[in-house]
Amino acid sequence: MLPVSIKTYFLNLTYYNSHEEEQARFTELYDFAQEYEIEDLRPSNLDKLTKKFETDENLAAQYLFNLRSRAIPEKPKCDAKCRRQVSCQT
Repeated sequence: MLPVSIKTYFLNLTYYNSHEEEQARFTELYDFAQEYEIEDLRPSNLDKLTKKFETDENLAAQYLFNLRSRAIPEKPKCDAKCRRQVSCQT
């Protein structure tokens, strides 16, 4: 009875505020398990992911990018201090 994944969706409010005649639609942004290449959300898998954030700059940067719903122009840089913070957050 463990969750398999979490899907994150977004709604472009700017677009739909200027296109009031259209029905607003949420779009899937990403699936957590697929995005971070884990089997499911079992605590042991999340623990491994958290530890991986400490050493994998690209993965930690992707987490920060997703945390901001990909609203920033590009993935941020994530040095050792940043990776420790991401690891602690998760």
